[in-house]
Amino acid sequence: MEQTIALHGLALPVSDNLAQILLQQLIPATEGIDNLTAATINFRDPDYSADAGGYHPVEVRLVWRNNAWQFDYITSFSFVGMGWCAELAKELDFDFGQNCFEMRGYKPQVLAVGEEMYRLFEQNFIEYVRMDVFDVTTAVED
Repeated sequence: MEQTIALHGLALPVSDNLAQILLQQLIPATEGIDNLTAATINFRDPDYSADAGGYHPVEVRLVWRNNAWQFDYITSFSFVGMGWCAELAKELDFDFGQNCFEMRGYKPQVLAVGEEMYRLFEQNFIEYVRMDVFDVTTAVED
């Protein structure tokens, strides 16, 4: 089965570079699975903490529809609080499934409002992936 990520008609300009990074994770994780429904790819900096900082965790969920991967959401997390009471919370959320853009501290907007923030996020994220700062795991739903 040939796997592709649908990039046309999206409310945000997802690059082919990001699609290729995601396919590098999806293809080995889905090999031999016939009834794919979704996959979640997590990018984690093992040294990231509330006290020391680091690269923010990112989660990408894709759904398998019409013989291609479709974006469900891309979410970046960061710690809120310090010390023992710090917790991970959504910092940026690009929800393609709900056509919603959220940034911590601001009210939700339609996805297209977040285009400038998305471009900056994606550019930085791709560079961090290329720097090999993340441990990556892929969970597949069938």
